[in-house]
Amino acid sequence: MHRFTNTTSDILPLADGVSKAYLLHHHVCPIAINEEGALVVATAPDALLPEALDDLGIAYRRPVVADGKPPRRSPPMSIT
Repeated sequence: MHRFTNTTSDILPLADGVSKAYLLHHHVCPIAINEEGALVVATAPDALLPEALDDLGIAYRRPVVADGKPPRRSPPMSIT
């Protein structure tokens, strides 16, 4: 479990050179800076790693921690 310094009202700005298209293509999203000063990056199960994490570490000039989530499952369908 990660502890974040960002509050819900804080929005982590994109670093120079990082675009929304890059994040979508690589299936990653920077979400916070943790208490140790590392960039926390949400990663999809099919994220293009480790390249994306390396690039984000350079862009944000800090260490990176991946916060992978298991794939979302659709809720079971009810049969009526």
